[in-house]
This record gives sequence, structure tokens and C-alpha cells, in this order.
Amino acid sequence: MRLDTPEKPNLLLAVSSVVFDRLRRRTPDPPAFDPSRVPDAPQETTVETGEKSFSCHAVTSRDGRWTLAYGRRTDGRESRVFRLCDSAIDASFRSIRPATGAIANDGTAVIVERREPNTTVSHVRAFVDDTETLDITLDATVTEVVVSPSGELVAVATRRPDASVHAHDTRTGEPAWTVTPRRATPRLLGVHGSDEPLVYVSRETRRDPYLAVGPSGEVVWGNERYQSTRPLAERVRSFVSRD
Repeated sequence: MRLDTPEKPNLLLAVSSVVFDRLRRRTPDPPAFDPSRVPDAPQETTVETGEKSFSCHAVTSRDGRWTLAYGRRTDGRESRVFRLCDSAIDASFRSIRPATGAIANDGTAVIVERREPNTTVSHVRAFVDDTETLDITLDATVTEVVVSPSGELVAVATRRPDASVHAHDTRTGEPAWTVTPRRATPRLLGVHGSDEPLVYVSRETRRDPYLAVGPSGEVVWGNERYQSTRPLAERVRSFVSRD
């Protein structure tokens, strides 16, 4: 005689179903992200100093009080960086082939130089008040730079093959963290938030948030495309730990 026994539920299948349902779930909105805080593209301007005239690109601080202008004298004899406060020149620094820059609400100025032609090497310098506190060399082409409103953190994005975001403490000159997004060339969307500033990153050619990096260098948020690049085991641990 054969006894019919009830089928036992497949617990593994049930757990897997729950996990994959969570993995497919839409990611939360980017925390503290404010589209109005995405840095504007540098603007062309002219800086006059006595009898000298400089053709520059200029960026402004988030509060609009400070301007960083960088460029070359119209006769080609020298390059300089100018820090302006309320439209008046506050300080100026010699520079070699300045390429891009950023300035904080406290006047901390950051400039990226490409000192040698036909090379990928970039130099990142930071000035707090009138003191140069950071001077680093990266064997990579820096495409963008952002600085936190407080002036304490600077981050730069690089092209391939490096394709990373490197952050430094402008006060100590020490490295803070490096993040290399998988299968993406990073662009910078600025520093957002107040209590814990977050560096927002997008993918090349796009301006929507791809991931956010916290003060310790951890990726604290990523959109669905970023999540899809993470190893499956890592994604499972992350989603299960939400409860």
C-alpha cells in the first residue's frame, strides 16, 4: 500500500523568490540630491590687472560670493589663477596650463593643471586663504573637479583607463578615498547634503545621478543601473540587510 505524503515547500525556492523580487524593486530616490547644486559649466571672461589682460574661464562658489578665474595672458606670456570676492580680486597665483577649477563658499580654491603637452598627467592644487595646502600629481587626465561648500574636501574625476573619482582633504593634503565605478567613466554632479556631504557621480554623457559617495568613501546610494553592475552576492546581502 502506498501512502501519499504532502509535498514539503521548497524553502530555497521561496527565499530566492523573495530575494529576486527585492532585487528588482526600484531603488530609493538619491538622498539629499539637489539638481540646483550641480555645478555650472565654466564661463568665459576677461580679467584686467593694470595693463595686463587675461582671457579666462570662471566658476563661482555655491553662494555666489566667490569666483575662480583661470587663464592665459592675451599676449601668451603667462598663465594665472585669480580668486575674486564680490567681484574684486582677492588673490592671484601663478599657474602652468590651468585646465579646470572649483571654489568653495569659504574661498578655498582648487585648480587642475596639465603642465606638459601630449601627456595624461594632471596636477591638482588647493589654496586655503593664501596658503597652498595641496599639490598632487595624478597619472590620469582629470576632466572635472568639485569642492565641498566648506572647502574641506576636493574630488576629481578622471578619464579611462583610470576612470575613477579621487578625493583629498584640502586642509591636510591627505587622500580621503578613491572610487572606481564598474564599467563607467565618471562625471561629477557636485557635493550635496549638509550633515554628511555626498559626492554625486554620473556616467559619462549623462547628467542624472549614478551613485553617491559618503565621507568615508563608501557608495551609500546607487541607481538601478549601478546596482546591476554589483556582484549578485553583494546585492543580495545589501537588499536583505534593509529590513
